[in-house]
Order: sequence, then C-alpha cells, then structure tokens
Amino acid sequence: MGYVHDTSMVEVIPLEQMTFYGGTWSDIVLGGNLWCKRRTAADTTFTVKLPLPLPQSSAPGKGAWLQAVEVFYKVGSGGIDSLSAAIYQTTLPLDGAAFTPAQAQSFSYDAGHDTAAERIDNDEHRMTLTLSTPLLMEAGKLAHLELAGDGSLTATFELYAVQVYYTLRL
Repeated sequence: MGYVHDTSMVEVIPLEQMTFYGGTWSDIVLGGNLWCKRRTAADTTFTVKLPLPLPQSSAPGKGAWLQAVEVFYKVGSGGIDSLSAAIYQTTLPLDGAAFTPAQAQSFSYDAGHDTAAERIDNDEHRMTLTLSTPLLMEAGKLAHLELAGDGSLTATFELYAVQVYYTLRL
C-alpha cells in the first residue's frame, strides 16, 4: 500500500456553503462573470460563518492538517469600522453526551492585515490567516471560520472567495 503526504493541497470554499448574518446580502455578478456576495452599506454589525470541510480519516494522524485560510474580499466607499477573524474547531460528542463549545484556534494575520486598520480600508484584500499549529481534521472534528465586522453608513463589503491550504496524510 502507498502513503500520501502532500503538503500543497488547496481547497476553495464556495460562497453557497457560507452563512451571512446582519444587514442585507445579495448575490452580485460583476464584470467578466465574477460572482460575489455583497453586503449593502449599513452602520451595523455582521458575521459570516464559513465551514472548512476538509478530508478526514478515522485512522490516527491521518486526514487533512489545516495550515492557512485566505479570504478574498473588498471594502468599498470609505472603509468599514472593524473586521476580525476567528478559526474554531468542534469535537462531535459521543452518543448521549452534550456538545461542548467550539475551541478557538491560534493564528496570525499576514503582514498586510495584522492591524485592524489594514483590514478595513477601502481596497481589494487577500487576507491570509496562518494557524500557529496545523489543525488535524480527523473523524469527529468540525472546523469553521468566522468573520465579524462592523459596517459603516457608506461602505459595502464584498466577499469573493475563501481558499484553504492543508497537508493531506493518508
């Protein structure tokens, strides 16, 4: 039997798998048949929940080891008030056991987004979140990314794509 240890795996998470809260969100087609999810300008908070569905295995040490997440977005018309990210992992309970809260995972922002001001300016963004320790996605584990923002009266927020980098061990 062979063994797979590929450190260069990439997965794109479709917009259709994400959940959008707070404000008015619309599917928008931009020039060149480019799709995005746009939040209308409003001075209220918003949250985007993105599942990170990666290959899993019930064998010890096998499956996907989540390394980093890239978020492609645009802030328009003057900037928003805040934007932060969090990566969580949840362990599914045994039969008859209660769910436990999701555990926040430690990560760092890339150099272009490591301050709050850099994440909210009026621009196109490619924000990379690199986990401090790769996260094993073994059987019974779920992971998701949350983006939490505070809009402004003038700024739209557009989410284009999320890309996940991982090592695959099988």
